[in-house]
Amino acid sequence: LLSTVGAPVFHSLCTDGAREWRSTVFAEIDCLELVVNRRRFILAVSLIVPLPLLLGRRTIAAKFSDAVLHERLMAHVPQLGELSIGSSSAPVVVVEYASATCSHCAQFHIRVWPQIHTSYIASGKVRWIFRELPLDETAMGAFMLARCLPPERFFQTLQILFQQQKLWAGGERSARSELFRIMSGAGMKRETFDRCLERSDLAHAIYTIAKTAHEKFDVKGTPTFFVNGRRVRGAQDLATFKSMLDTALIESGK
Repeated sequence: LLSTVGAPVFHSLCTDGAREWRSTVFAEIDCLELVVNRRRFILAVSLIVPLPLLLGRRTIAAKFSDAVLHERLMAHVPQLGELSIGSSSAPVVVVEYASATCSHCAQFHIRVWPQIHTSYIASGKVRWIFRELPLDETAMGAFMLARCLPPERFFQTLQILFQQQKLWAGGERSARSELFRIMSGAGMKRETFDRCLERSDLAHAIYTIAKTAHEKFDVKGTPTFFVNGRRVRGAQDLATFKSMLDTALIESGK
């Protein structure tokens, strides 16, 4: 139940005239063009990323204990800020890396996360941090739009994106129109929608979250969770995840 990072993630668009596509894995991105159901989101992106990033570069996260890894996770706050819900003083912190188009991530957020929110997050036992790891162009576009919403609307919108994933990610309908429908429901205007998808700085910042996840924390696919620093790969059922949270609560003395 893990969507791996090893598949082509982005496409590189070379010169304006040639429009030559090359499959890459977070490789040299001169102009990221999000192609969704024959409709395009154009993003001017200027960044050069070493090709070995997801093609075998060794990571260092495995060397650290859970406690040290947790400290490192907390120290690497994304440039865009954390997307979190729950008490800042909660004894257990869960960091989730997920892709908006990952079906396993969607099933987790539909079947498991609402109960976790009710029993652990709302009660102050768990702080939940969500970090973006887009596995394709469509996920990047969805995350960019979610970041352009007021922070207090992020998690509600994220749940809707996962619940309606089949409508906007790979379905027969236009992803652009479906994403606008979802974002307009959260209060986003058309002008903001279009402008958001043109923000190269936002695309770069989200890309950096994914790059750091792989290089620093050995995230190889989605979803990946860290429960007080303890790495959990793949979607888990409710009983398993509750058991992990209960163990972490006991270990924290709460």
